[in-house]
Amino acid sequence: DFFLGWGSTFAPRQYGTTYWWNERGVKTYIAGNSNRFAKRVTVDEECKFIDDMGRIFHAREKSDAVIREIEDELRLDSAETQNRAPQNVMVVEITDRTIVNYDDRDLVGDMVRRLGGRIAIQSRRLSPEEVIAADPDVIFVTYFGAADRPRAEQFFRNIRFNSLKAVKNDRIYLLPFSHMYTSAIKTVDGLRTIKKGLYPDL
Repeated sequence: DFFLGWGSTFAPRQYGTTYWWNERGVKTYIAGNSNRFAKRVTVDEECKFIDDMGRIFHAREKSDAVIREIEDELRLDSAETQNRAPQNVMVVEITDRTIVNYDDRDLVGDMVRRLGGRIAIQSRRLSPEEVIAADPDVIFVTYFGAADRPRAEQFFRNIRFNSLKAVKNDRIYLLPFSHMYTSAIKTVDGLRTIKKGLYPDL
């Protein structure tokens, strides 16, 4: 009856186009915050997605409650962090071949901005040398699941990163991928994880 997915879900080599499904009477929905479908991804857009799900599945009471929790968290965060000095932040994903950087165009970039941080560098792929040159105050390393976590934990323990402020000050934090990318009901968890990394005293 209904097919919900990311932009990549409806690629020709995945499950076919939305047009193909619609022709056969199946309604489709692409999460706007997926695969950089939108030019700039925001927490507001994530709230819109939650609202849409509430409308589609006749669960407005539940979706409204989730949105209120996110909005309440943002108000609290703003009140607690408004007078804090901005911090340079890097959010990365470690793969076999490269360091993937999440910047201002991504949902996590908007989360960082709303919490008073600044994304240190605007580039999709980074070399170790670029990370060292950027020297952020805080680094969040995202991971997908338990099998992926050890690599995320170990990467910045390599001696070549010893000069980084984030390493010297023990400010490398793990961030579950589900809390920072198409996060939906886990958006508030992402905000709280990032806030804890930026402001441990809070």
